[in-house]
Amino acid sequence: MSKSTGCRNEPSTSENDTMTMRMRFLFAALTLALAAGSCSREPRTELFNGRDLAGWVCVTDPEGVGDARDAFSVQNGNIRIAGSPFWYMRTEETYDDYRLHVEWRWIGEATNSGIFQRVQAGDRLWPEAVECQLQAGRAGDLLGLGGADVTCPALDPRLLVICGSVNAITLAQLDKAEQAGFTRLRLTPRQKLTPDYWYSEEGQTALKNIEGTLAAHPYNIIETNDEGGNELTAAAADALGLTREEMRVRIARGVGQLAGELFASHAVGTLLLTGGDTLLQCMNSVGVHELEPICEMERGVVLARFGCSGITRYVITKSGGFGHADLLTELAKQIATDTEETT
Repeated sequence: MSKSTGCRNEPSTSENDTMTMRMRFLFAALTLALAAGSCSREPRTELFNGRDLAGWVCVTDPEGVGDARDAFSVQNGNIRIAGSPFWYMRTEETYDDYRLHVEWRWIGEATNSGIFQRVQAGDRLWPEAVECQLQAGRAGDLLGLGGADVTCPALDPRLLVICGSVNAITLAQLDKAEQAGFTRLRLTPRQKLTPDYWYSEEGQTALKNIEGTLAAHPYNIIETNDEGGNELTAAAADALGLTREEMRVRIARGVGQLAGELFASHAVGTLLLTGGDTLLQCMNSVGVHELEPICEMERGVVLARFGCSGITRYVITKSGGFGHADLLTELAKQIATDTEETT
Protein backbone atom coordinates (compact mmCIF):
# COMPACT_ATOMS: atom_id res chain seq x y z
CA MET A 1 0.00 0.00 0.00
CA SER A 2 1.57 3.24 -1.04
CA LYS A 3 1.82 6.12 1.37
CA SER A 4 1.80 9.84 0.67
CA THR A 5 2.09 13.29 2.09
CA GLY A 6 -0.24 16.05 1.21
CA CYS A 7 -1.26 19.61 1.29
CA ARG A 8 -4.82 20.67 1.68
CA ASN A 9 -6.57 23.65 0.19
CA GLU A 10 -8.70 24.40 3.20
CA PRO A 11 -9.01 28.00 4.17
CA SER A 12 -5.38 27.97 3.12
CA THR A 13 -2.61 25.38 2.83
CA SER A 14 1.01 25.47 3.84
CA GLU A 15 3.59 23.25 5.46
CA ASN A 16 6.87 22.19 6.89
CA ASP A 17 7.94 18.71 7.99
CA THR A 18 10.42 15.87 8.25
CA MET A 19 9.68 12.17 7.84
CA THR A 20 11.39 8.89 6.86
CA MET A 21 8.78 6.60 5.31
CA ARG A 22 7.26 5.56 1.98
CA MET A 23 4.68 8.05 0.78
CA ARG A 24 3.47 10.34 -1.92
CA PHE A 25 3.21 14.04 -1.26
CA LEU A 26 0.01 16.00 -1.32
CA PHE A 27 0.45 19.64 -0.60
CA ALA A 28 0.99 23.19 -1.63
CA ALA A 29 3.58 25.63 -0.38
CA LEU A 30 6.39 27.97 -1.32
CA THR A 31 9.50 25.79 -1.42
CA LEU A 32 9.45 22.00 -1.60
CA ALA A 33 12.50 19.75 -1.52
CA LEU A 34 13.33 16.15 -0.75
CA ALA A 35 16.58 14.83 0.73
CA ALA A 36 17.69 11.35 1.72
CA GLY A 37 19.89 10.31 4.63
CA SER A 38 20.00 10.89 8.38
CA CYS A 39 22.83 12.97 9.89
CA SER A 40 24.56 14.24 6.78
CA ARG A 41 23.24 16.49 4.06
CA GLU A 42 22.45 14.66 0.82
CA PRO A 43 21.57 15.88 -2.69
CA ARG A 44 18.12 17.43 -2.89
CA THR A 45 15.25 16.51 -5.16
CA GLU A 46 13.21 19.62 -5.92
CA LEU A 47 9.52 18.71 -5.96
CA PHE A 48 8.43 22.06 -7.36
CA ASN A 49 10.13 23.41 -10.48
CA GLY A 50 9.25 27.04 -9.76
CA ARG A 51 7.36 27.45 -13.05
CA ASP A 52 4.27 25.26 -13.07
CA LEU A 53 2.61 22.29 -11.36
CA ALA A 54 4.16 19.63 -13.56
CA GLY A 55 4.48 16.42 -11.55
CA TRP A 56 1.51 17.26 -9.35
CA VAL A 57 -2.08 15.94 -9.25
CA CYS A 58 -4.99 18.00 -7.94
CA VAL A 59 -7.58 15.94 -6.06
CA THR A 60 -11.02 17.53 -6.25
CA ASP A 61 -14.43 17.00 -4.72
CA PRO A 62 -16.57 15.24 -7.39
CA GLU A 63 -19.64 17.01 -6.04
CA GLY A 64 -17.97 20.37 -5.77
CA VAL A 65 -17.77 23.22 -8.20
CA GLY A 66 -14.87 25.30 -9.37
CA ASP A 67 -11.59 24.93 -11.18
CA ALA A 68 -8.42 23.52 -9.63
CA ARG A 69 -6.55 26.41 -11.18
CA ASP A 70 -8.50 28.69 -8.87
CA ALA A 71 -7.22 26.77 -5.85
CA PHE A 72 -3.58 26.16 -6.83
CA SER A 73 -1.49 28.38 -9.05
CA VAL A 74 2.12 29.46 -9.54
CA GLN A 75 2.98 33.11 -9.01
CA ASN A 76 6.46 34.61 -8.89
CA GLY A 77 8.10 31.21 -8.48
CA ASN A 78 5.87 30.16 -5.58
CA ILE A 79 2.83 27.92 -5.25
CA ARG A 80 -0.13 30.05 -4.27
CA ILE A 81 -3.08 28.47 -2.49
CA ALA A 82 -6.34 30.38 -2.63
CA GLY A 83 -8.09 28.56 0.24
CA SER A 84 -11.24 27.67 -1.67
CA PRO A 85 -12.58 25.27 -2.86
CA PHE A 86 -11.45 22.52 -0.43
CA TRP A 87 -9.05 20.45 -2.52
CA TYR A 88 -5.52 19.15 -2.15
CA MET A 89 -2.65 18.30 -4.44
CA ARG A 90 -0.10 15.51 -4.35
CA THR A 91 3.01 14.43 -6.21
CA GLU A 92 2.68 11.87 -8.98
CA GLU A 93 5.72 9.98 -7.71
CA THR A 94 6.24 8.00 -4.50
CA TYR A 95 9.36 8.35 -2.39
CA ASP A 96 11.16 6.32 0.24
CA ASP A 97 13.63 7.14 3.03
CA TYR A 98 13.70 10.92 2.80
CA ARG A 99 13.37 14.18 4.66
CA LEU A 100 10.83 16.68 3.42
CA HIS A 101 11.62 20.39 3.63
CA VAL A 102 8.84 22.92 3.09
CA GLU A 103 8.80 26.68 3.57
CA TRP A 104 5.58 28.67 3.72
CA ARG A 105 4.11 31.98 4.76
CA TRP A 106 0.65 33.45 5.00
CA ILE A 107 -0.44 36.16 2.59
CA GLY A 108 -2.80 38.34 4.56
CA GLU A 109 -4.60 36.81 7.52
CA ALA A 110 -3.07 33.62 8.95
CA THR A 111 -5.60 30.78 8.77
CA ASN A 112 -5.65 26.99 8.30
CA SER A 113 -3.80 24.40 6.23
CA GLY A 114 -1.65 21.29 6.58
CA ILE A 115 0.62 18.63 5.11
CA PHE A 116 -0.72 15.10 4.75
CA GLN A 117 1.69 12.24 5.39
CA ARG A 118 1.33 8.46 5.07
CA VAL A 119 -1.53 9.10 2.66
CA GLN A 120 -3.05 5.79 1.58
CA ALA A 121 -3.79 4.94 -2.05
CA GLY A 122 -7.06 6.22 -3.47
CA ASP A 123 -7.70 9.89 -4.12
CA ARG A 124 -10.61 11.17 -2.07
CA LEU A 125 -11.59 13.99 0.27
CA TRP A 126 -10.31 13.53 2.85
CA PRO A 127 -7.76 10.72 2.61
CA GLU A 128 -6.54 8.40 5.34
CA ALA A 129 -3.41 10.22 6.41
CA VAL A 130 -1.44 11.84 9.19
CA GLU A 131 -1.65 15.61 8.97
CA CYS A 132 1.08 17.98 10.08
CA GLN A 133 -1.05 20.94 11.08
CA LEU A 134 -0.28 24.43 9.78
CA GLN A 135 -3.27 26.14 11.30
CA ALA A 136 -2.30 29.47 12.83
CA GLY A 137 -1.44 28.87 16.48
CA ARG A 138 -1.25 25.08 16.08
CA ALA A 139 1.50 24.57 13.50
CA GLY A 140 3.31 21.30 14.13
CA ASP A 141 0.38 19.44 15.70
CA LEU A 142 -0.08 15.92 14.31
CA LEU A 143 -3.61 14.73 13.55
CA GLY A 144 -5.02 11.44 12.27
CA LEU A 145 -7.38 11.73 9.30
CA GLY A 146 -9.74 9.09 7.91
CA GLY A 147 -8.97 6.58 10.65
CA ALA A 148 -5.19 6.98 10.51
CA ASP A 149 -3.46 5.97 13.74
CA VAL A 150 -1.25 8.57 15.42
CA THR A 151 -0.31 6.48 18.45
CA CYS A 152 2.68 7.53 20.50
CA PRO A 153 5.23 4.76 21.15
CA ALA A 154 6.24 3.61 24.63
CA LEU A 155 8.98 5.86 25.97
CA ASP A 156 11.74 5.55 28.53
CA PRO A 157 9.90 6.56 31.75
CA ARG A 158 12.85 8.65 32.92
CA LEU A 159 12.29 12.27 31.94
CA LEU A 160 14.89 15.01 31.60
CA VAL A 161 13.58 18.53 31.00
CA ILE A 162 16.13 20.93 29.52
CA CYS A 163 14.78 24.45 29.64
CA GLY A 164 16.19 27.52 27.98
CA SER A 165 12.92 29.45 28.15
CA VAL A 166 12.23 32.46 30.36
CA ASN A 167 8.50 32.36 29.63
CA ALA A 168 6.39 32.76 32.79
CA ILE A 169 4.17 29.82 31.82
CA THR A 170 7.18 27.51 31.56
CA LEU A 171 8.64 28.80 34.84
CA ALA A 172 5.36 27.98 36.59
CA GLN A 173 5.51 24.47 35.11
CA LEU A 174 9.07 24.03 36.41
CA ASP A 175 8.02 25.18 39.89
CA LYS A 176 5.16 22.67 39.94
CA ALA A 177 7.42 19.87 38.75
CA GLU A 178 9.99 20.66 41.44
CA GLN A 179 7.25 20.62 44.08
CA ALA A 180 6.19 17.20 42.75
CA GLY A 181 9.68 15.75 43.22
CA PHE A 182 11.67 16.66 40.11
CA THR A 183 15.34 17.40 40.79
CA ARG A 184 16.09 20.92 39.58
CA LEU A 185 19.58 21.90 38.44
CA ARG A 186 20.26 25.54 37.62
CA LEU A 187 23.26 26.30 35.45
CA THR A 188 25.65 28.91 36.84
CA PRO A 189 26.45 32.15 35.00
CA ARG A 190 29.94 30.78 34.28
CA GLN A 191 28.50 27.59 32.78
CA LYS A 192 26.09 29.59 30.64
CA LEU A 193 28.37 32.37 29.44
CA THR A 194 31.80 30.73 29.00
CA PRO A 195 32.23 29.73 25.32
CA ASP A 196 32.54 25.94 24.88
CA TYR A 197 32.43 25.46 28.65
CA TRP A 198 31.15 21.88 28.42
CA TYR A 199 34.12 20.85 26.28
CA SER A 200 36.64 22.11 28.86
CA GLU A 201 38.17 20.05 31.67
CA GLU A 202 36.06 21.92 34.22
CA GLY A 203 32.95 21.41 32.11
CA GLN A 204 33.59 17.68 31.71
CA THR A 205 33.89 17.34 35.51
CA ALA A 206 30.61 19.22 35.95
CA LEU A 207 29.05 17.00 33.30
CA LYS A 208 29.99 13.85 35.22
CA ASN A 209 28.36 15.31 38.34
CA ILE A 210 25.20 16.06 36.37
CA GLU A 211 25.14 12.53 34.97
CA GLY A 212 25.41 11.20 38.51
CA THR A 213 22.36 13.22 39.52
CA LEU A 214 20.41 12.03 36.46
CA ALA A 215 21.30 8.40 37.20
CA ALA A 216 20.07 8.75 40.78
CA HIS A 217 16.73 10.44 40.01
CA PRO A 218 14.15 9.51 37.34
CA TYR A 219 12.76 13.04 36.90
CA ASN A 220 15.13 15.97 36.41
CA ILE A 221 15.22 19.57 35.23
CA ILE A 222 18.22 21.44 33.88
CA GLU A 223 17.48 25.11 33.33
CA THR A 224 19.20 28.34 32.46
CA ASN A 225 17.26 30.61 34.84
CA ASP A 226 18.79 31.91 38.08
CA GLU A 227 16.78 31.39 41.23
CA GLY A 228 14.60 34.42 41.91
CA GLY A 229 15.33 36.06 38.56
CA ASN A 230 18.28 36.39 36.20
CA GLU A 231 20.15 39.26 37.83
CA LEU A 232 23.26 37.17 38.52
CA THR A 233 23.63 36.14 34.89
CA ALA A 234 22.88 39.68 33.68
CA ALA A 235 25.57 41.06 36.00
CA ALA A 236 28.07 38.46 34.79
CA ALA A 237 27.25 39.34 31.18
CA ASP A 238 27.76 43.04 31.94
CA ALA A 239 31.15 42.25 33.49
CA LEU A 240 32.12 40.46 30.26
CA GLY A 241 30.94 43.39 28.17
CA LEU A 242 28.17 41.36 26.50
CA THR A 243 25.03 42.87 25.07
CA ARG A 244 21.73 41.23 26.00
CA GLU A 245 21.55 39.62 22.57
CA GLU A 246 25.09 38.28 22.91
CA MET A 247 24.15 36.95 26.34
CA ARG A 248 21.08 35.20 24.91
CA VAL A 249 23.10 33.59 22.12
CA ARG A 250 25.79 32.35 24.51
CA ILE A 251 23.23 30.87 26.88
CA ALA A 252 21.39 29.10 24.05
CA ARG A 253 24.61 27.75 22.56
CA GLY A 254 25.88 26.61 25.95
CA VAL A 255 22.73 24.72 26.94
CA GLY A 256 22.62 23.21 23.45
CA GLN A 257 26.19 21.96 23.85
CA LEU A 258 25.29 20.50 27.25
CA ALA A 259 22.34 18.66 25.72
CA GLY A 260 24.60 17.43 22.95
CA GLU A 261 27.14 16.10 25.46
CA LEU A 262 24.32 14.26 27.28
CA PHE A 263 22.84 12.89 24.05
CA ALA A 264 24.59 9.51 24.28
CA SER A 265 24.53 9.20 28.07
CA HIS A 266 22.88 6.10 29.56
CA ALA A 267 21.71 8.32 32.42
CA VAL A 268 19.31 10.10 30.04
CA GLY A 269 15.88 8.70 29.21
CA THR A 270 13.27 10.72 27.35
CA LEU A 271 14.21 14.34 26.65
CA LEU A 272 11.87 17.31 26.86
CA LEU A 273 13.28 20.48 25.34
CA THR A 274 11.53 23.78 25.79
CA GLY A 275 12.60 26.99 24.12
CA GLY A 276 13.19 27.13 20.36
CA ASP A 277 16.84 28.16 20.73
CA THR A 278 17.44 25.21 23.05
CA LEU A 279 16.14 22.69 20.54
CA LEU A 280 18.01 24.25 17.63
CA GLN A 281 21.33 24.43 19.46
CA CYS A 282 20.95 20.87 20.76
CA MET A 283 20.45 19.63 17.20
CA ASN A 284 23.36 21.70 15.96
CA SER A 285 25.65 20.28 18.63
CA VAL A 286 25.10 16.70 17.41
CA GLY A 287 25.07 17.61 13.71
CA VAL A 288 21.37 16.91 13.11
CA HIS A 289 19.27 19.17 10.90
CA GLU A 290 15.80 17.63 10.96
CA LEU A 291 13.36 16.14 13.45
CA GLU A 292 10.98 13.30 12.65
CA PRO A 293 7.57 14.11 14.20
CA ILE A 294 5.88 11.05 15.70
CA CYS A 295 2.69 12.19 17.42
CA GLU A 296 1.08 15.00 19.37
CA MET A 297 0.97 14.21 23.09
CA GLU A 298 -1.31 17.16 23.74
CA ARG A 299 -1.87 20.56 22.22
CA GLY A 300 1.43 22.29 21.59
CA VAL A 301 3.44 19.28 22.82
CA VAL A 302 4.89 17.10 20.05
CA LEU A 303 6.90 13.91 20.33
CA ALA A 304 9.65 13.62 17.75
CA ARG A 305 12.87 11.73 17.32
CA PHE A 306 16.24 12.31 15.80
CA GLY A 307 19.40 10.30 15.71
CA CYS A 308 23.01 10.36 14.69
CA SER A 309 26.01 8.05 14.93
CA GLY A 310 23.76 5.09 15.61
CA ILE A 311 21.94 6.69 18.56
CA THR A 312 18.27 7.66 18.44
CA ARG A 313 16.51 9.83 21.00
CA TYR A 314 12.84 10.51 21.52
CA VAL A 315 12.40 14.21 22.20
CA ILE A 316 9.31 16.02 23.43
CA THR A 317 9.23 19.58 22.16
CA LYS A 318 7.20 22.38 23.71
CA SER A 319 7.13 26.08 23.04
CA GLY A 320 7.51 28.26 26.10
CA GLY A 321 3.99 29.69 26.12
CA PHE A 322 2.06 26.41 25.96
CA GLY A 323 0.47 24.29 28.64
CA HIS A 324 -1.05 24.36 32.11
CA ALA A 325 0.96 24.47 35.31
CA ASP A 326 0.90 20.68 35.86
CA LEU A 327 1.99 19.86 32.31
CA LEU A 328 5.42 18.41 33.14
CA THR A 329 4.21 16.23 35.99
CA GLU A 330 1.28 14.97 33.92
CA LEU A 331 3.57 14.15 31.00
CA ALA A 332 5.81 12.19 33.37
CA LYS A 333 2.78 10.22 34.61
CA GLN A 334 1.56 9.65 31.04
CA ILE A 335 4.95 8.32 29.93
CA ALA A 336 5.20 6.02 32.95
CA THR A 337 1.64 4.71 32.44
CA ASP A 338 2.10 4.08 28.72
CA THR A 339 5.35 2.23 29.42
CA GLU A 340 3.71 -0.01 32.04
CA GLU A 341 0.85 -0.88 29.67
CA THR A 342 3.25 -2.08 26.97
CA THR A 343 5.47 -4.19 29.25
